[in-house]
Amino acid sequence: MKVILERGATSVILHVEIMDTSSTTGGRKTAMTYATSGLACSKIRPGEAVVTGVTFEDITTLGTYQAPTSNAHIRFKKIDDTNWPGLYEIHLHNDWLDVTNSRRGVSFVLFGAANMMQTPVEIELTGANLNTNQLPADSLDLITIDGKTFRAALRYIAATTGGVSSGAGTGTEEFKGLDGSTVRVSATMTGKNRTAVAYDPA
Repeated sequence: MKVILERGATSVILHVEIMDTSSTTGGRKTAMTYATSGLACSKIRPGEAVVTGVTFEDITTLGTYQAPTSNAHIRFKKIDDTNWPGLYEIHLHNDWLDVTNSRRGVSFVLFGAANMMQTPVEIELTGANLNTNQLPADSLDLITIDGKTFRAALRYIAATTGGVSSGAGTGTEEFKGLDGSTVRVSATMTGKNRTAVAYDPA
């Protein structure tokens, strides 16, 4: 199972389906609890050299996030063995997705109970919440064009192609931004040629 989350996400609840290795028809492993004999979990993040064991805890109310006691714990509970056999809810500790580190993901695996198929979960961490369709606020500043950020370049293009202009024929032409008042580009003209350009001259 692979999940994509933004780095620094909090109060994360996941649903994980666990298969039954004794089934010949693709059945799911049902009736497990956080205290099921042999049930185990281990996790690791890129840059770590050691796989860390994780302790299971119960969930009081399904669908309501309950923080694990520490980052060495994970919460686990079956959802509905009648209507969706083998589906379990998991609550992750916020530290697993901590924004203060540069790791790009975290992986953990559920395993060990009788007739339980080993179930890996890989979480890829991104710099943006893809569910909101938003890029990070500084993303337009990470790309440069001839030393100008992409954000600034867009301002100048907008001014010279769609903004109000003044000074034609005087030797200095000014182009205002789309707000109609801020001078974004000032061009020194020699004949029909631009011989010098100033950006955001004010």
